Amino acid sequence: MIRSGAQWVTAIVVLGACSSSTAGGGSSGNADAGQTVDAGSDAPDLPPGFDCLGSVQWPAAKAAKVTLGVSFVDYAIDGPKDPFTSALSLKACAASDAGCANALATASTDGTGKASLSVSTGPSGFDGYVEATGADRMPLLAFFYPPVAADSDANQNQRGIASKKTMDEIADAVGTTIDPTRGHVVLRARNCTNLGVVEGARFTFSTADGKSVGFGYQGGRPKAGATTDTTGLGGAINLPPGPVTVRASLAASGKFFGSYTLVVRAGTLTSTSAPPTPNP
Repeated sequence: MIRSGAQWVTAIVVLGACSSSTAGGGSSGNADAGQTVDAGSDAPDLPPGFDCLGSVQWPAAKAAKVTLGVSFVDYAIDGPKDPFTSALSLKACAASDAGCANALATASTDGTGKASLSVSTGPSGFDGYVEATGADRMPLLAFFYPPVAADSDANQNQRGIASKKTMDEIADAVGTTIDPTRGHVVLRARNCTNLGVVEGARFTFSTADGKSVGFGYQGGRPKAGATTDTTGLGGAINLPPGPVTVRASLAASGKFFGSYTLVVRAGTLTSTSAPPTPNP
């Protein structure tokens, strides 16, 4: 959940049932390594839904353990499709456990692509990730921003899970090929309510190099070097394995609104929602 005025709103999907993708690379399509400048007091007026900037606080966890519901849909090159009905094996992992050597909980999805896991919380909730593997899917690391502070059902945390073939198609569309020694990230930019998506956002990746390609969806197809469109989605192909800090900004002003610490693994897709954060 994230604070918006006096109201707390439950976090929902990235790569969910109404999504396609966009990303913020430079004009060449290379993933931006973080050169965006904060526009400061001379920045244009912020778009609607950003009144929380400068005062975002994650809510305190409501219990030492919470139920994390999650559901999965098939993700194709033109966006998410129907519920993914083949069984997926899930592991809940601490954010500090990059290889998930010590799973906090395990589960399998049912015939509708849904499952639930009981996860331990920190002061602000569960801030780790769920690893999903199975069938012909590229393994997925699903992170949670804001942290999960209370029980949630599967409809509140819906993720698209792409096949390896789909990832090859996305890479081809943005002018590259999948490097099996590298990983990939997709985020969806959201505003202070964590319900509204953000058009014109840019993501920068702390570990991006010359092999990394930022991409965005334009007209229902991935395109290298774009900021987010009305779907709010963006990401990068072929990031080096290891921790990565992703920062989100408004492209029109350069104003940062979010910072997300994620894990990139070789041959794996990492995803998260990207709302405003306490320290963008």
